[in-house]
Amino acid sequence: MTSGWRRWMCLAWLCLIPFSGNAATPMIAAGAIETLYLNSDGTVWGTGNVTDYDPGATSPVRLLQLPNAVAVATGGGANFALLADGTLWGSGNNNAGQLADGTAQYRSQPQRIPGLSGIKAFAASFFGHFLALKEDGTAWGWGKNDKGQLGDGTRTNRFVPVQIPTLTNVTRISVGGFSSLALKDDGTVWVWGWTCCGAAGNGRSPANDSDPEMYHLVPSRVLNLDQVTEIAAGPHHHIALRADGTVWTWGMGGSGENGNGVFTSQLLPIRVPGLDRITAIDTRSSNNFALALRSDGIVWAWGSNSMGLLGVSGITYSATPVQVPGMSDVLAIASGVAHVAVLRRDGSVLAWGSNANGQLGDGTLQDSSQPHSVLGPGGTGQLNLLQPAPANFNRLPQVQVRLNVTSGPAPLLVQATASNASDPDGTIASYSWRTSDGQQATGAAASFAFAQPGTYQVVALVRDNAGGVGTARDQVAVTPSAAAVSATAKVAIGVKTGFALANNGRVLAWGDKSTLGLYDASVQNALPDANSRPIANGITGAVDLAIFSNTAYALQADGTVLGWGNNGFGKVGSVSALPHIAQPKLVADLPAARALAAGQEHTLALTRDGRVFAWGGNTYGQLGLGDIQTRFQPVEVSGLNGVSAIAAGNQFSAVLKSDGTVWAWGDNAGYQLGDGTQTIRNRPVQVPSLSGITKIFAIQSYLLAQRADGTVWVTGNLPVAIPSDPGPRSGPRRVPTFDGYVQFAGSYNFLAALKADGTVWSGGQRASLLLGIAGSGDIAGLRQIPNITDAISLGYGPTNCMAIRRDGTVYSWGLNNLGQVGDGTLAYRETPVLVIDETATNFLDLIPEVPNVIPRDKIPPFLLSTFANGDLSSTTLYADLRGIIPSGSFASATDSGKFAAGYNVYVAANVPTIPVSPYFQLNANNSWATLSWPMAEFLRGVALDSQTSLVRAQILQNVDLSSPVLAGSSIIVGYGTDPDEMLRSARYRTIFTVPQP
Repeated sequence: MTSGWRRWMCLAWLCLIPFSGNAATPMIAAGAIETLYLNSDGTVWGTGNVTDYDPGATSPVRLLQLPNAVAVATGGGANFALLADGTLWGSGNNNAGQLADGTAQYRSQPQRIPGLSGIKAFAASFFGHFLALKEDGTAWGWGKNDKGQLGDGTRTNRFVPVQIPTLTNVTRISVGGFSSLALKDDGTVWVWGWTCCGAAGNGRSPANDSDPEMYHLVPSRVLNLDQVTEIAAGPHHHIALRADGTVWTWGMGGSGENGNGVFTSQLLPIRVPGLDRITAIDTRSSNNFALALRSDGIVWAWGSNSMGLLGVSGITYSATPVQVPGMSDVLAIASGVAHVAVLRRDGSVLAWGSNANGQLGDGTLQDSSQPHSVLGPGGTGQLNLLQPAPANFNRLPQVQVRLNVTSGPAPLLVQATASNASDPDGTIASYSWRTSDGQQATGAAASFAFAQPGTYQVVALVRDNAGGVGTARDQVAVTPSAAAVSATAKVAIGVKTGFALANNGRVLAWGDKSTLGLYDASVQNALPDANSRPIANGITGAVDLAIFSNTAYALQADGTVLGWGNNGFGKVGSVSALPHIAQPKLVADLPAARALAAGQEHTLALTRDGRVFAWGGNTYGQLGLGDIQTRFQPVEVSGLNGVSAIAAGNQFSAVLKSDGTVWAWGDNAGYQLGDGTQTIRNRPVQVPSLSGITKIFAIQSYLLAQRADGTVWVTGNLPVAIPSDPGPRSGPRRVPTFDGYVQFAGSYNFLAALKADGTVWSGGQRASLLLGIAGSGDIAGLRQIPNITDAISLGYGPTNCMAIRRDGTVYSWGLNNLGQVGDGTLAYRETPVLVIDETATNFLDLIPEVPNVIPRDKIPPFLLSTFANGDLSSTTLYADLRGIIPSGSFASATDSGKFAAGYNVYVAANVPTIPVSPYFQLNANNSWATLSWPMAEFLRGVALDSQTSLVRAQILQNVDLSSPVLAGSSIIVGYGTDPDEMLRSARYRTIFTVPQP
């Protein structure tokens, strides 16, 4: 080990443990659902869901069997070790390029991260981006970059390391959820990536997602900070340690994570009061809390106490540092997504918090707010990182879970059996069981009853004769009772996904696979990233949907609510510490509901007895609870009764009472609360001058209220220019342009409105792609969208809009990079097109009892499904073509029996930025060339002999489309007996548009 490296490690860990020969400095690294330990002998150990231990090791197991490890890290489901020779090695998940080898292949054995040497520090994000610091002071990154978290000036994911070009003389690096920090040798701090809520530390906070302040693509300096010695990046806030031992923090503060006694964001660094002589800091957790270690070994914590992260009981948050009980001899601290581990001076390790995967290493799967000792390898004794690790230790037993049923209507009785249990070096001593809703049992078999709809884990624990515990699990999807459900058809759109509710209670989704909400995880993981046609996600008893951004909810016929998707601020309401809930989970402690409303960071539920419950983010008091504390479970909004309707906007809420009055609370910067002020309200206040109201619509930062006479009153700033509109300062004002409309939908730069006659009207900015009118510029006021005359309901998102027709079919338009339009393509749609069904053989029909009347100009020449994997830098694209149009006839103009063999598939591309010869063709050898006539065939002699047959065309394979030259380019697919016949029959479709980088 070089003297330079030794000096760096002494600074990082205070030289409290002396070196002995080639010994390593012990350290700990806490991840999402795992913990890594570096022993002084250079060996690496882990608990929880580490490489090759799924669902989790309940006591330390040996990992990354490499010589002379000097540091460990974990993130994105991969485990890493930095060796004394300056090389970095990793194993585990590789689906997001964690291992930087240019593939997405899982690696059970450690392999060297290629292209890097002379590394002296490494940082891994829970969400898939990674930074390495070299001895020469340069920083390198790879993995996720959709929010600019790699600092290379782009938002393109990187599967091999790239240098951050503007950074030099770096001494420390740190990564948060979607942002990064660097410390330079002059004591200054630099930040890049997603910088909402003041996380840039420059005195500014972005107004919305399109504000350039939201994403810093290259490092920028944090103001008012110098003489910094340590940095720690959090999910939406950051902290720094100065040379004088003081701690400084900035960014989001809704959970008290800034430690200054209030629950507000800080746009510039502020000192955390009461902390001095601090030697280490940590704030990696996505649960918005922070840790600090004092020179006397005492640990301090503040922010959210979800899962008992503060190490104390009886409180939900602390906006000031609290001392973690029983800590007086700690050497190092580490926080994971929902758990904490600390290293003591005697080499032992304590851990507390979430333990669903055994990450606390105490031989159980029980969560704990009290610190527990981590067991030794094999579940015996106590882990001590100062003592040489045992060459031989008890191997954990193995087991499998067999369930007699994995899905069904409530109440569901499940028989679970532990099968194929074995122990490599002993015997099985006992079996025990637990479920995610708290049921427990013992024995090799057990029975469990699930009375409520939801998704539940069934976990088996098998103990061997030496005390080691192995685990295995399966899951159960409990649907509502099989009674018939009658629902009002509805469509809704998130930022990446389209949703539809059929009148029989079925929920379908399309677009980004991460928000589809499939019950079956194995099926979900097998899906492509972009899905252009609806997929049934297993929910069959829904009566309402509520979607905002990447979080979705389904209201069941029995009044229960299922939530899934982005769980930031606890929006899903399942009391889970995970940042993303992949499958629907029951929202706990909520009385029977009859309506839902989803805002940007919070959710409202209207109960059947007229009360309102709220949960999620509360930075602006939008929960109406009298404070600004985040809630992870529903809490009743006091003082409200007789409520008939609810609405949630960006950071504010509104309700309509049965007496026709409107009450609102939350953010008021845009006068959206209608009281003529810009004062934030954390309790419901009556909107003045509004009476006789029958409908309310909360959209972004404005509210629309309709009276029984059809007149519409507005608060806040509208996204469209309305002649003679006086603006929001004087309180609610009537906007005659809106009179007579029955529904409104929109975003910050777009508004759509539905008339009772079935026509749809839109206005706003052309750039939104939401106007639904070909070739239009920005529209002031509202203009009718052509050819829609029979709409009954609208659904909208930030980049898309949908309309349900009277016959139950659905129009959709807007962005389509992930298939969120649902028309079977990944091509942007400026005008409305019809959403196809699950089988891509007809159009989606949410009201099947009503006969369909399909406009002739809306029937494409053939149906297909288009799918994509990867990001712009590595795109795989394929399409399934079908030969049948919705009428049931084959697409061939002359053959009504079957698709004749001998048809060819043709693929072309249009690159509009190339002024000369912008068209290209793809041949059977997967080679692109300038288009010439007759076109070269991509596939020859295909045949479709039945309605269920299809032809799959694999068009792109890991192709880099990130060049600005390709932005806006499109791919066209068609088929025919020859190119001329294809043109005559107009049998071709644009299936893909290259999105902007």
